[in-house]
Amino acid sequence: MLIQGGCRIMLYRRIYLAVTLIILASTSVGSQDFMQSVVGVYIEYPHTPGVATAPQAFGSGVILSEDGYIVTNHHVIQQALNIVVQTQQGFRANATVVGSAPEFDLSVIKIDGLPNQPFKPIKMGTSSHVSAGDQVTAIGNAFGFDQTLTQGVVSHIDREVGLSHRVKSYIQIDAAVNPGNSGGALVNKEGELVGIVSGIYGPRFNIGIAFAIPMDIADPVIKQLISKGHASTGWVGMSTQPLTPELKDALNIQNFNGVLVSEVMTGSPAHRANLTAKDVILEVNDIKVNSPQHFASLVTAHGSQSLLTMNYLRENKTYSTRIKTDQPNMHAQNPLGKWGLNLSEYDHMRLDGIHDSGVEINQVAFQSSAALSGLQPGDIIKSVNERPIKNLDDILKSKIGNQRKTHLLEIERHQQRFFVPIR
Repeated sequence: MLIQGGCRIMLYRRIYLAVTLIILASTSVGSQDFMQSVVGVYIEYPHTPGVATAPQAFGSGVILSEDGYIVTNHHVIQQALNIVVQTQQGFRANATVVGSAPEFDLSVIKIDGLPNQPFKPIKMGTSSHVSAGDQVTAIGNAFGFDQTLTQGVVSHIDREVGLSHRVKSYIQIDAAVNPGNSGGALVNKEGELVGIVSGIYGPRFNIGIAFAIPMDIADPVIKQLISKGHASTGWVGMSTQPLTPELKDALNIQNFNGVLVSEVMTGSPAHRANLTAKDVILEVNDIKVNSPQHFASLVTAHGSQSLLTMNYLRENKTYSTRIKTDQPNMHAQNPLGKWGLNLSEYDHMRLDGIHDSGVEINQVAFQSSAALSGLQPGDIIKSVNERPIKNLDDILKSKIGNQRKTHLLEIERHQQRFFVPIR
């Protein structure tokens, strides 16, 4: 829950605990080809004893290929036991989960081909060409009404909201988006997919503020899921900050846009690529960089061991370098590794203008002590054994490496704090 201007504003986006999903795919021929590529997701929850019928919910998805790959939000299919795809003509096929990336709120499922029912993949676009004021169309399964089409404009192209752990840069739109649109398509005037609709901002229904994951961020995650069934996180080992008008003036680079490198970690991929503080990152893989959160989202989405081409400015001259990404903080000593945790430092400006820094949990190993204690990716460690934690050095000084005792972690999650014992 967010409080702004004395008004209570609720953020809703997730549908949980799915057991059976029925996906209705349009295969009709029409002038709007992208309509053929959008699917609706109907979810049946576990049956409750004493209740005549099980409650149902719904979501959306987008067909990516003729051989049946579909992208949707992770929260749409989370914990589903069975997935069934059904066309408007009544044909059905079982679907399997190819891969899921909870940290990016993206999943890919696959369906087998149906006799005489070819699947129409959507035309892929690029979100880097999207600007505020552009006309866009959202297609999804709003309130269970499949193939619902609404139009609007792009309100903002780089909105940071707390919809997922790793996606920090969303497209904000004013098209009518309601429960059931999650996982649906956001297309431009050419019918090209430019985003995956992922959330709304309001009291459970449309108020003209909705968000989509940009395809320039979603696409590399989707490719990872299809190729290897999971998505790793890319890391280059440098901090960036907004390139404000004042900084442009001080650096005499008024005609350039990007992010300013404020620090480069010794031995990191950025260090090996000879990047230094005061360099200005202009593009990543030919995608113009809008902000630090946009840059971070692009890097993490490509995963570890990926080659990125970065164009940058140094002393008013442009250069290009290639960087091979690593896992976050691969080079940092992590005393919590034995508990199944991967940690990194973070530093950002909160929505209320307060500067915040600390240690964030990147990954939690399956069936580890951390997992059994209920820790999750995205959790912030605020203290260990009542000792405040501001960076990884504080973790090292906390002597938490001693597994002979139970340690008390103070955790912040979704702006709420609580304590977790771990041993």
